[in-house]
Amino acid sequence: MTLVQNKTSLIRRFSILAVALLLASFVSLGAAPSASAKTLDAPTGAPVNVPAAILYVGCDALLNGNTVSVDWYYIRLDGTVGSRTATIDNGGLTSNTGAPTVQFYNVSINYQSTNALYEFNLANGNYVDVYIYPSNWGRDARNGNIWATVQC
Repeated sequence: MTLVQNKTSLIRRFSILAVALLLASFVSLGAAPSASAKTLDAPTGAPVNVPAAILYVGCDALLNGNTVSVDWYYIRLDGTVGSRTATIDNGGLTSNTGAPTVQFYNVSINYQSTNALYEFNLANGNYVDVYIYPSNWGRDARNGNIWATVQC
């Protein structure tokens, strides 16, 4: 897991997407887990293998009113790049068992072999990038959710 903080720029956002697309082109789908949910990952309709991806935020400075939204970039099972945005309004920035979290539901993610990027967009125009490596994900055997934790 890596934290990086800088000013947001349009060029940087496009470069993140370009890198994600490049990574997607090298993803091997042979070991992808089978779909286990009946709903589909928006917007492509890819099969879902994770009911929820939860990032526990143990860094109060990130979610104490400073964060406007969190953009999440990941590689789907079919090798395409997925992206979602979490806000308080859409229920993505919330609390789970008393801890601040970023939550996304019905996800088709290749979490076992590719990195994921969470970009915390702060109210002052700065951002904090959090990279989650495959070894950082845990999987809840009871419900199939994947989770990771970030600290300051």
